[in-house]
Amino acid sequence: MPLISPGTSEADRLSERAARARVPLYGALELTWRCNFRCVHCYQEGLRDRHRELSTAEWKALLSELSALGCLFVTFTGGEALLRPDFAEIYAHAVDLGFLPTVFTNGSLVTDEILSLWDRRPPKKIEVTLYGASDLRYAEVTGRGVAFAPVLAALDALLARGHWVELKAPAMRPLLGDLPAMREIARVRGLELRTDGHLFPRLDGDRAPLVHRLSAEELVALQRDQPAFGEQLDACFGGAPPDLGDAVYRCGAASNAFNVDPSGQLQPCAISRGLSVDARELGAAAAWEALRGEAERLDPGEGESCGACEVRGGCSRCPGLSWMEGGAVERPVAFHCDATATKLKILGREPPARGLFARQVA
Repeated sequence: MPLISPGTSEADRLSERAARARVPLYGALELTWRCNFRCVHCYQEGLRDRHRELSTAEWKALLSELSALGCLFVTFTGGEALLRPDFAEIYAHAVDLGFLPTVFTNGSLVTDEILSLWDRRPPKKIEVTLYGASDLRYAEVTGRGVAFAPVLAALDALLARGHWVELKAPAMRPLLGDLPAMREIARVRGLELRTDGHLFPRLDGDRAPLVHRLSAEELVALQRDQPAFGEQLDACFGGAPPDLGDAVYRCGAASNAFNVDPSGQLQPCAISRGLSVDARELGAAAAWEALRGEAERLDPGEGESCGACEVRGGCSRCPGLSWMEGGAVERPVAFHCDATATKLKILGREPPARGLFARQVA
C-alpha cells in the first residue's frame, strides 16, 4: 500500500499517520504456497510443497496479535488461498476481529460454500485474476484449460451478489493477443481490466518467467491506454523532483505494511523477502519491531544506485523488484530504467545520464 501525502482522502491521511507512527495497518497473508494452477510466469513455482505452513490455530493467533498492533486491512492470498480447507475458519476469525479483508483468487475454486461465507461476512473486495479469454489460452498459461468457464461463472456469481470485484491480468507476451477480448469480458460486466507488467524471477532464483515479459516499450504502450496516463506522468515527472528522503522503502513497506509468508516469515512485501523475521517464533509485535528496524538501517546508496537517480520518484521499480531481479534493494534493473526512459521521451524530456542505464544487471 503506497505511502501517500495527506490531502486527498481520509484513507490517504490514515495511511500517512500509520506510516509515521510505524503502525502495521496493511498486511498481506499468504495462507499457502500451493495452487491448483501452474502458471508459466509464477514467481513462487519451485517452493510449492517445500515449506511448512502455519496451522489453523497459528494463523488465528497471528491475526489476533496483528489486530492488537492496529492492523486493519488484510489481504488473503497464496498460492491460491481457497485451497486451504480451513480458509473459511481463518477468514471468519479475521472478520470477527474487525479486519477489512481483501481476497486474491484465480476464481476457479469459488464454491457455493465460499459464496455463502462471503454473503454472511462480506470482504472489502475480491480481486480475480484472468489468464486469457478461452480454454486454449488458459491451458497454455495455467495448465488448466477447463478453468476458464468456472472462473467466468464465479465472477458472475460474485457480481450478482453485489460484491466489490476487481478484475486483473498480468500483461505478458502469452496474453498480449487476448487482451482486447479480456477487456471486453470486463466491460460487459461493468468492470475495468487492470493489467500489471511486472514479471520477475522465481523466489528460488530461476529467471524463466522473464521470457514472458513484454519489452519496456510494449509495456508503456499498454499503459498509455489506461485512464489518466498523461496526468500520472505529469505528476511523476512534470515538476520538481520529489523529496523521497533517505529511506530505501518509500512505499509503506515495513513502515505501515507487511507480508507474511505461509511459514510465518514477516517481510516488507511479497516480492521483497531479503529481510525476513520469524513471526511464528517471535510473535507479531517483536517481529514487526525487528523488521522495521532492519528496514530503516538499509543504506539507499550512492553513485549508480537507484537511491542516487534523480527520476526515481517516477520510476516503476521498487526495492522488491530490484531485490528479485538484481539481488539488492537499490540495484538498478535495465528493464525498469528503459520503461522510465520511454515515459520521459513521451514528455519530451531527456533522461539523466547518471544512474539510469545500468546494463550490467540486464
